[in-house]
Amino acid sequence: MLVGNLQAKRDYTDVRDVVRGYWLSLEKGEPGEVYNIVAGTAVTIEEMLQTLLSFTDAEIEIEVDPIRLRPSNAEIL
Repeated sequence: MLVGNLQAKRDYTDVRDVVRGYWLSLEKGEPGEVYNIVAGTAVTIEEMLQTLLSFTDAEIEIEVDPIRLRPSNAEIL
């Protein structure tokens, strides 16, 4: 599997938590306000990839492809 920057960090949020956040913002939020619905814990893309790979017995070779490395890639989102 060809990949890009595995050291960038991302905040992954369970869709159920996002839906709950949407619901709460509809019920209790103020019109015009901005709400960020996130888990609040950033993990590297490599950590997430290893977690996903742990669910399979398939042998998947990971290779960083320089073409997939973007100079504008934010390190933490």
